[in-house]
Amino acid sequence: MSEMSKLVRLQARGWRSNPLVGLAFLLGLNFMLTPTLNYIRYAKSLGQPIHILEPLTVAGSMGSSFMLIFLGVLLLLSDAPFVNDFSQSVLLRTSRMKWAAAYLLYIALCCFAYCLLLLVFSLLVAMPNAYADDVWSYPMMQLAAGRAGFVEGVSFFSVSFLQKFTPVQGGLITLAFQISYGFVLGAAMFFFNMVFHRVVGTVLALCAHVAGVIIYVEGIEVNPYLSLMIHAMPSAHNISGNPSLNVPTLRESMLLWAALALVLVLCTLLRCKRFDFMVPDRSM
Repeated sequence: MSEMSKLVRLQARGWRSNPLVGLAFLLGLNFMLTPTLNYIRYAKSLGQPIHILEPLTVAGSMGSSFMLIFLGVLLLLSDAPFVNDFSQSVLLRTSRMKWAAAYLLYIALCCFAYCLLLLVFSLLVAMPNAYADDVWSYPMMQLAAGRAGFVEGVSFFSVSFLQKFTPVQGGLITLAFQISYGFVLGAAMFFFNMVFHRVVGTVLALCAHVAGVIIYVEGIEVNPYLSLMIHAMPSAHNISGNPSLNVPTLRESMLLWAALALVLVLCTLLRCKRFDFMVPDRSM
């Protein structure tokens, strides 16, 4: 475990010299700011405060915001499989399996740090107009019930979600699903970039991300179970247990994330034994 933590720290030290890392976090903050301010502006129009975690829940329930926010994750992990000038010397001190496991841990920690930063950022922005009591706000209930009319840049359509969970529970569930989504995309990029080419995994992850958004936002006649984004948005689930709703339940999505993560981890650990650690030619 100490060898894995050293590899994670080594990769994290490179953040200061990698402009893509700063750009990824700035993109995430920028795309989180818009739905947060829109929701606060809507609440102020009603003259009512909001719960401090509600901006995260709202942003995690809007397809357009979700799509833009997670472009930052794809950019943050776009240098997978993280092969550099030091990789071959690292392999003299550790095994390939530990190397792969360390970078899977690095991907998980990156997703956790990214989503946590967005959460803290939304808390700071909402704080002047928010409260902490674990009760849904009047603006949120009006929005979910459809009594708010058209609100530009803000949407939330799940009354069942508000009835089933408290604001704290809803925020934590949203955060957990977002981290799971980011890890699966990142692990898929890592694996497919090892198998094919550094660009292939990134393109496949981007295509899966965009396809999920299209299925959700455009409402095309495709089984919603095929959209990874729907599985990552708790409010888009069948919370009430109504069998007529053709959308996944939270339990089904949790099982899906666990299964995808397990498959990707196992495939990566097996593939790393045959991976060529040649550093890409920077002159090309």
